Amino acid sequence: MADLLVLLAFIGVVVGVVVFLTKKGKIKDSDGDLIPDVVEKAAEAVKDVVEDAADIPAKVVKKATGRKKTSATTEKKATTAKKTTTRGRPKKGSTGGGKGSTELDTKI
Repeated sequence: MADLLVLLAFIGVVVGVVVFLTKKGKIKDSDGDLIPDVVEKAAEAVKDVVEDAADIPAKVVKKATGRKKTSATTEKKATTAKKTTTRGRPKKGSTGGGKGSTELDTKI
């Protein structure tokens, strides 16, 4: 908490010095809004850079390349999805009701 107060006090002193030097005429402020011209120019430069950076994704994005899906591959996926497999192996026939079932498998 003390660090925050020290930081706020430091920022307050810096702002006070800038305002004082602006009023005395040591720091140039042509429009009289207590923001030095150097700071306004820097803010404009940053704004321009940000606007240019916003255009970058539109320039960089490329059309997706790769294998296109055809009806044959989608049909193949549909038929493989119908098969009941367990980790790539076909299921063995069982009469059990699943995990924890008390019935014994009759097929061997």
